[in-house]
Amino acid sequence: MKKKSLILLRYDKNKVASQRFRLENIAAHLGNENFTFIYVKKGFLNFLKSELKILSVFNCPKIIFNRWPNHYGFSFALILVSFFVDVIFDFDDAIWTSEKSSITNSYKKFIFKIHCLISKKILCGNEFLLKTANNNKCVYIPTLLDDRFFTSHEKSKKSDHFIFGWTGSDSTLKYLEDIIYYFDLLYNEDNRFKLYYMTSSKSKLLENKVYSNFVKWSPDNEIPFVDSINCGIMPLNSTTWEKGKCGFKILQYLSRGKVVIADYTDVNRKLLINDNGFLVDENWLISLKTILSSNHEFIDSKKSAFIKSNYSIHSYEKELHNLFIHTIK
Repeated sequence: MKKKSLILLRYDKNKVASQRFRLENIAAHLGNENFTFIYVKKGFLNFLKSELKILSVFNCPKIIFNRWPNHYGFSFALILVSFFVDVIFDFDDAIWTSEKSSITNSYKKFIFKIHCLISKKILCGNEFLLKTANNNKCVYIPTLLDDRFFTSHEKSKKSDHFIFGWTGSDSTLKYLEDIIYYFDLLYNEDNRFKLYYMTSSKSKLLENKVYSNFVKWSPDNEIPFVDSINCGIMPLNSTTWEKGKCGFKILQYLSRGKVVIADYTDVNRKLLINDNGFLVDENWLISLKTILSSNHEFIDSKKSAFIKSNYSIHSYEKELHNLFIHTIK
C-alpha cells in the first residue's frame, strides 16, 4: 500500500487564503487520497499533540507545510523527522518580518532559516522571496487558481454607478483604509461610483461612507463578488512585507476579466502587462479619475486567458506532481 505524504494545516479548511490556494486546492487537484492531513490547533496542549502526530508518521514520504508548521512557528518533531522524511516548506509572504516587534521578527527570522535548512524543497510565491531564501533548494511556485475561477462569467447587474471592488483579509483591510481619502476626494468631484469591499469584518472607517458597500467574505461569495464589480483595486504600502506579496487579489480580478488598479510592486508590474490594468504613478486619485471617466472595456477574456495560462493549477501540473507526488531527487 502506497504511503501518504503528510500536510500540516494550521487553520480549518476553507478559512485562510494562503493555506487554501497553496495547499488545500493543490492537494484536492492532485487527489486528497494521496495525503494525510493534520490540523494543528492553537494552544500548548494541541502543540504537544501535533508533535506526537508528526513523530508517529516519520516514515511517510513527505511532510508539507505552509509558512509555519504550527502556531508557535517551531517544531522539534519536524527537525527530528527531517533526517528521515523529505520536508517541503512553502511560503508566500515575507514571513520573517510580519510583526512590529523587532524581537518577534528576530525569532521568526531564526526559525525561517531553520526551516530552510531542514527542508528538501522550498516553495516561494514570488521572485523576491526566492532571492531572499537564496538557496538551491528553492522553487518558484506562484499562487495558483483552481478551475472555479475560469468558468463562464456571470453578467453584472445593471447599475447606474461604476463599481470599484476590493477583497481581502481583515489584516489587509488597512491598505484599503489608507486610500479612502482619495475616494472621498473623488466622490466630491464625481459621485457616479460605489466601492464594494469583501472581507470578514466591517471597516469602521467605511461604515458611514455613502459610496461604500460591505460584503461578508465566504468561499461561495468570492467569485460572484468579483463578477459584480467593474474594477478591482489592490492598494499596498512600500516595505519589505509588501515585496513578499504575491498578487492574489490581482489574480482573482484578472481571472474574471476585470481591469485592475494597483500600487507598484515587482509582482504587480508583472501581472499588469499588456493593458491588464494600471499601476498607480503619482497618487490614487489620478488613477481612479482616469478609469472612472474612460470607456475601458471592463470584461476582457484576454485577461482571464493570461491568468489561466500562467497562474492556474493546470499551468503548473508537472511541477506540482514532481513536488507533491513523485520522489524528490
